[in-house]
Amino acid sequence: TPRSSMSSANRSDRRSHVRAKFGLTKRENEILAWLTRGKSDQDIAEICRISRRTVEKHCENIFRKSGVETRTAAVIKALE
Repeated sequence: TPRSSMSSANRSDRRSHVRAKFGLTKRENEILAWLTRGKSDQDIAEICRISRRTVEKHCENIFRKSGVETRTAAVIKALE
């Protein structure tokens, strides 16, 4: 439907904006998108087929690049 494709386009624009705003890699941006959906590190690891430790490292990079210290703060910044 046009409405669902519009929301998909908006999400894509938002992801590109967040990636550009904080200088995230594509993978970091993907991890952040899953964080905004409330997924745990273990969930994200399984979805992305990477180790939980790799997810943790990506999260550390996301926090550093976005200037925050917590998942919640990173999600809030991503959704602003």
